[in-house]
Amino acid sequence: MRSNQPVDDFGRSRQRLVEVLGLFTSAYRPAAGRRYSCIEDLVLSHGRWFTPSPLPTDRRPGPQQRCFANASAHAVIYGLTYVEGYATAASSAPFPHAWCARPDGTVEDPTWGGDGRAYLGIPFTNDFLQRQDALGELGPLLFDQHITGWQFLHDGIPGGAVAEVGLPMADA
Repeated sequence: MRSNQPVDDFGRSRQRLVEVLGLFTSAYRPAAGRRYSCIEDLVLSHGRWFTPSPLPTDRRPGPQQRCFANASAHAVIYGLTYVEGYATAASSAPFPHAWCARPDGTVEDPTWGGDGRAYLGIPFTNDFLQRQDALGELGPLLFDQHITGWQFLHDGIPGGAVAEVGLPMADA
């Protein structure tokens, strides 16, 4: 997996993303009964790296500030993997974000197009997404945890929910 940007910029963007998420994680202790202190802790524990790439020219980005809806629809239309986590764009702090991943771990970001610099997130299987939809719990999976009683922070990510795409943080 290679990025179109210089390796140094790519590495610095990843490093900055991890540093910022680490600040959140170090500021919180897991509450009683929780495995993870916060969503950032969950993403740092289970996240995978995805390689930035331009959006194909035949695909137009969706509206800004609608990344979860854009990525969800884009994944279904183009048969890609839906991912939630944190990403950075040019000269920005990490943002909660959703995007799509191709089987090789490259990003197809239907919101930012090709402006992303670093992507760290959890890819979800289509089966898991369909189960969540049937339960009426499909929406931002990581960032709407208050709706499901902080399920992922308490119990971790359910078996069979994570797709095997992207580079696990431990392997980077």
